[in-house]
Amino acid sequence: MAKRKSQGAESLQTITPVRPPLRVLILYAMGQFGWSLASYSVGNLLVYFYMPPEQGQPAFPAFIFQGAVLGVLTLIGILSAGGRVFDAVADPLVANWSDNKTARMGKRRWFMFWGAAPFALFGALAFFPLESSAGGNNLAWLALVLVLYYFFFAFYVIPYNALLAELGHTPADRLQISTLISITWALGFVAGNSTYALQGIFENMGQSPVGAFQSSITILHATAFVFMLLPALFLNEKRYARQSENEHSIGFALSAVLKNRNFRWFLTSFLLYWLALTFIQLGVGFYTTILLGLDKSMAFTFSIVSFLASFLLYFPVNLLTKKIGKRRVILTAYIIFALILPY
Repeated sequence: MAKRKSQGAESLQTITPVRPPLRVLILYAMGQFGWSLASYSVGNLLVYFYMPPEQGQPAFPAFIFQGAVLGVLTLIGILSAGGRVFDAVADPLVANWSDNKTARMGKRRWFMFWGAAPFALFGALAFFPLESSAGGNNLAWLALVLVLYYFFFAFYVIPYNALLAELGHTPADRLQISTLISITWALGFVAGNSTYALQGIFENMGQSPVGAFQSSITILHATAFVFMLLPALFLNEKRYARQSENEHSIGFALSAVLKNRNFRWFLTSFLLYWLALTFIQLGVGFYTTILLGLDKSMAFTFSIVSFLASFLLYFPVNLLTKKIGKRRVILTAYIIFALILPY
């Protein structure tokens, strides 16, 4: 077959990529639901499980040392932070690997296909300690599982995110994709919050709190695996994604982007945004049980209300973006977010 250059690409492709229809974008967004759900538990429930809220007595037994380390830190906090640092190191390595990969099914889909199962598996195994009481074996096991989890998190998510720009041939396309994956990300977050409600259901069926929680985690991660696999199996990457060969080393690429002043400002704001959002996400179970004195299952109700409120705002935000531009909308949102967060 004769090869033709795709528009804006430096490499030759067998066909000229075409703009993906809405059904293809929805299929792509299903993967966002999957990885949002698969990442919810480790990102938001580790503290809840390993340093549980107390209402008379802890919700779970102590599986690792609960006291302070070096005066102000905790073991679960150190492990969580260490996992994030490892993720930050793995991200550019996986990105460069994916850029240079050649695979018949597509260089992004290859990573998504092989990364989906271990991503979901190790995310669930983080909540299956080896022993029923606090000890070094549980700590070593959790540390190992979190390293593997964050590696396969990057293995799936980095190539997945790369497809956003490659499937979005125009700014309008990319805005549409961003809206779709925002919806499926929120749906994944809501589904993750259902852990509290599912735990209550399994406890009413006679399971122990630990067993009920683990059953909930298993169901949700199995669901996440299925949704992550959908775009990996069925999205025609070579037909719809505009891609080019990567001719630069990872060091050159990192140096180039970090020298870009606008990118540094974007990266700083993005990190601060996710830091603030993490405070809220980590606290849902504690806000519900300790501050409000309600049953843990109510955390699911609060997440649904939050999702519906967020969903209703997608339409006016898109209109505002088209009318006044993305930058003004983002700056306004950050200011409002900063004012609301302390409350």
